[in-house]
Amino acid sequence: MDWINQARIHQGKALETFSQHQILNDPKKESYLLASPAQVTPNETYITEEAFPKLIATAQSEINIQVMQYSPLSFTETKGKRAFYPLIDNSLRAAAAKGVKVNLMVADWNVKEPDLSWLKSLALIPNIHIKIVTIPKSKQGFIPFARVVHSKYMTIDHHTAWVGTSNWSGGYFDSSRNLEVVLNDEHMARRLDMLYEQLWTSPYAQDIDVQKKYMRVNPAKE
Repeated sequence: MDWINQARIHQGKALETFSQHQILNDPKKESYLLASPAQVTPNETYITEEAFPKLIATAQSEINIQVMQYSPLSFTETKGKRAFYPLIDNSLRAAAAKGVKVNLMVADWNVKEPDLSWLKSLALIPNIHIKIVTIPKSKQGFIPFARVVHSKYMTIDHHTAWVGTSNWSGGYFDSSRNLEVVLNDEHMARRLDMLYEQLWTSPYAQDIDVQKKYMRVNPAKE
């Protein structure tokens, strides 16, 4: 479908769009693919925006999350006010409110405003623990746009695994092509949890300090 629509763009034609999709009734059953954005995702596919809050709501004890960037705001490379995108943030806060332990690791590239203020706000919620991961520069020196945690995955209750291409901010679930694989497979989830624990307990991952004034990281130069 993406290749077909790319050709239509090249020809100056309107995209083929879809308005109805598969409804995820049981997020904890089997394995499945999620896709975004909805309007260019075929009917037989589950939609990330529709499935995500349902999946988070299944959590009973613990959610482990690693993403490069997290923010309840739209993604943009330009200056100006960014649109509010509450879906992900609201889902995590709701899980924490019912007693689920939410662990979140983000890359140090996320240390910029206004994203940082939102991270600090989230860190104030009981049951939510956030760490910022900083990978030291190479022995050979600084490498632009490198030495960063880029993985985007989650486990829920050591049973469900999510591995995808989306950073967790506006623009990924709603307006750009991304795919997420959900595996209700305890063996796979525990393997990811082992990787998570290695980084979580390493010196590279440090608790976010809500009182600290962080220096913004520029991935292009030191």
